[in-house]
Amino acid sequence: MSVADVLDIYGREHAPQTAAPARIGYAIDALLPFWAELAVSDIKGETVRQYMRFRRDRFAAREAERVTEQTARGRLPPPARTLSDATVRRELVMLSAALKYCNEEGHLINPPTVWLPEKGVPRDRHLSRSDIARLLWAARKSARSRTHLTLYILIAFYTGARRNAILELQWQPNSLGGWVDLERGIIDFQGSARRTNKRRSAIPIPGRLMTFLKLARRRTMRYVIEFEGRPVRDPKKALATAGRVAGLGNVFSHLLKHSAITYLLGAGVPLWEVAGWTGTSEETIRRVYGHHSPDYLSSAVKALR
Repeated sequence: MSVADVLDIYGREHAPQTAAPARIGYAIDALLPFWAELAVSDIKGETVRQYMRFRRDRFAAREAERVTEQTARGRLPPPARTLSDATVRRELVMLSAALKYCNEEGHLINPPTVWLPEKGVPRDRHLSRSDIARLLWAARKSARSRTHLTLYILIAFYTGARRNAILELQWQPNSLGGWVDLERGIIDFQGSARRTNKRRSAIPIPGRLMTFLKLARRRTMRYVIEFEGRPVRDPKKALATAGRVAGLGNVFSHLLKHSAITYLLGAGVPLWEVAGWTGTSEETIRRVYGHHSPDYLSSAVKALR
């Protein structure tokens, strides 16, 4: 069986049932140029490392072409980007998941183990409350994104929810995502939607956020985050622009989640409660964010006094 067949089956049968099928599609597009002509039996540690080198070289070549092309047009292009190890690792994790799926569905027997590079050191950048205030100020300056981007930032920081969980929120129970119940004062990020591998929580609405949600209810129709009557697909560009205007550099959705978790831990909220509030596993909170807690390693410190 070829790797291309494995990816095709996974993309057709499994991807449409997930919360982010497009993300799987991007990974498949990245994997195919190298793996398409190889058999599943060719998946070995050295082959995977060859793929990593291939991906970096191919990405670097495409970036060089982009910079050269924009320069030839008289534009000042941004510096060439580099491909992160985390991106390549996610692609390999998806390849491993595709092999596992084909095995479980009877398409493949005894799939090989995909060698994975070690996880990188978690980034420690986060936004403070004053940074969030500056970001909101910048978002309000834009007539185009003033309302929906401001609300998106507020929900992201107050709840620590993931981008898709926020964008899928509606005002009524539904089968696509979560919903906001203003009468009971609850945001149910899971609702009756399909179950995913990503944790989603149901939390009470903080008082300050409730004010903005009530205002949003008057101007939106079905979705909580809308622009001109339609759901917002991705606030990536608007968020990045607001970040630059606010002097905060590149701001992206996961940074808001990261900042929310960091703030809660810094305020002394117990780790398990932060995990439940933000829909994040305790293991991830402990591994990535634990050092932000005032009680981090406190027992060890006391023992060594």
